Amino acid sequence: MFESSNTKKDSVVVFLKGGRIPSWYDLSPEEQDLYSIEHINLMKSIINKHKMIKLEGYKLLSPINDWKYFWAIEFPTFEGAESWINAEMEPPYGRYGSFNYYLARRIEHMGIDSAIKEAELPSDINENDLDHTNLVEDTGSVVVITFEMSLPGSDLVTVDKNQQHKYIKNINSVSQRHELIRLEAYRLITPQTNWHTTIITEFPTIDGAKAWIDLQESPSYIRFKTRTNYLSHKWAPRYFESWIK
Repeated sequence: MFESSNTKKDSVVVFLKGGRIPSWYDLSPEEQDLYSIEHINLMKSIINKHKMIKLEGYKLLSPINDWKYFWAIEFPTFEGAESWINAEMEPPYGRYGSFNYYLARRIEHMGIDSAIKEAELPSDINENDLDHTNLVEDTGSVVVITFEMSLPGSDLVTVDKNQQHKYIKNINSVSQRHELIRLEAYRLITPQTNWHTTIITEFPTIDGAKAWIDLQESPSYIRFKTRTNYLSHKWAPRYFESWIK
């Protein structure tokens, strides 16, 4: 879908597959709160210094061992991305995290004609939304996180234009029928053995997310791609949006 699209070079995106390791829960509530506040202040200082563009977290519906959250963190420069990573792992808070980092660039997606509208958070934010001890997932939508790559040799196969046009048409149909909220694509700077591109799609309901995943099983698509999909909810979006305002 995004092979012929341009990669934007005006920012750097940090992906984090992470969570807390079990030893975190051996700490007393007082220690957890002390370390958390110290960590929050440190991360906010990085945001202010390096002019963070985006901070969004997603909580997996089905966690995988210590991997519970997926984060997309965007800075204008590599320096900001590097500073964020170093700060996040800094003790004492950093001792208790599982961190798997990847660097990426945004992709300008083309050929999708659906009326994508970025979800807007209600303006009536209350004190509970800003309490770091009271963070909850947003169940008002479902986010599909897709890791994919083109199969070796797929670039040598002649693409059936009719099948390609049909696939794009189906994408637009699913997007409109299920009221697609968001579609973002990123290309890893650090490609993995089975993952080169990340696609984040958001729908109001699980039915929309399922329809999107089913669409990826189209014969005109799967013969060229390998991919893994993860379902998630946005993690405390009001709270983290307040960090960069």
